[in-house]
Amino acid sequence: MARNTGTDKYNRFEACLVPCSAGRQVSDLLKNDVLMKYRKGIFKWVWTFSLTMLVMSGCMKDVQKPEVTTGTVSGVLTTSALIEGNTTGDGGGRVIARGVCFSNYIAEPYILKDNLFYQGSGAGSFNVYLENLTPGTTYYARAFATNAEGTGYGQVVTFTTRGSMTGAITFNPDTVYNTVTDITGNVYKTIRIGGKTWMAENLRTSSLSDGTAIPEVKAGEEWETTQEPAYCWYLNDDKYKDIYGALYNWHTVASDKLCPEGWHVPKYDEWMALFSHFGNNYEVADKLREAGDSHWVKTGPNVRNESGFTVLPGGWRNIDNINFGDLGYAGTFWAVPQTGGDINTVMFFFMGSWEGIFNARNPGNAGLSVRCVKN
Repeated sequence: MARNTGTDKYNRFEACLVPCSAGRQVSDLLKNDVLMKYRKGIFKWVWTFSLTMLVMSGCMKDVQKPEVTTGTVSGVLTTSALIEGNTTGDGGGRVIARGVCFSNYIAEPYILKDNLFYQGSGAGSFNVYLENLTPGTTYYARAFATNAEGTGYGQVVTFTTRGSMTGAITFNPDTVYNTVTDITGNVYKTIRIGGKTWMAENLRTSSLSDGTAIPEVKAGEEWETTQEPAYCWYLNDDKYKDIYGALYNWHTVASDKLCPEGWHVPKYDEWMALFSHFGNNYEVADKLREAGDSHWVKTGPNVRNESGFTVLPGGWRNIDNINFGDLGYAGTFWAVPQTGGDINTVMFFFMGSWEGIFNARNPGNAGLSVRCVKN
């Protein structure tokens, strides 16, 4: 959003002069009239000068933010919706961008740090098609329009996508699972792969292995700034607990006490060793993630969970306290980096052209899932 500096005022004045060229022409004519008729008397000069200033004062008027209204929401499906918007006034400046911003977390979404869809420029009505939404989720949305002065917003509307993401987990029926129990009594299926025993479910403990409670942090600003261990449920709703587990910040992982006794958060090379048993990037993902469409929005006939590992798309918590993201599209897990390394995330991501397993670095205040591996 533009700041109201002296430079901005100058720019607004210059921008205003462009569409007021006719006013400048009138002004020039009047000034010429002054020169030619000066001898006819001071009254004529005063009248001409006053009219010139009147014309110019109209051009010096400050540009205001655009006026915007949010229209109706229609065509709501499991992963998409159509929202109407209308830029009813450009504020005296050209609308350079317009669209809809939305959030599944904050009640007044805005464009700087939030999800958004652009839809052209200029004043007038427009429609925005929102896609890649999560089934069974309530969203807050509003239209926006931006000119040189800043961004104007319409009223907030809410809608809930169809479907659900809370059905029972589908494990591989041909796999023999064992179990492990954490300090709070949660029981997890485990699977043996390549000489290592892994959890086949996402961790959901609310205590460290020494009995210390992990703070549940719901407030966005606190989550963003804390330097201590913390966890939350997706959208701060414990209905997601038993399926997707908890989302933990890096400080919890770094405590080295998150997993049950005798278990640990896997190192990056342990993840790579796991993947090496199942082929290339696409094959690995299809053989490790849960089969069916109960939780993965995008699936296919090759997704068979042959390994029994049962990766779930638990999404993540944003690092800037604005929203939670990609439940149904991504399973993102902490990985302890190797000495001197900087990769501490393994992501199973399936949205659009992004399909497969990816590695990335995340800051400590991201909220990600955890799978534990036995020592």
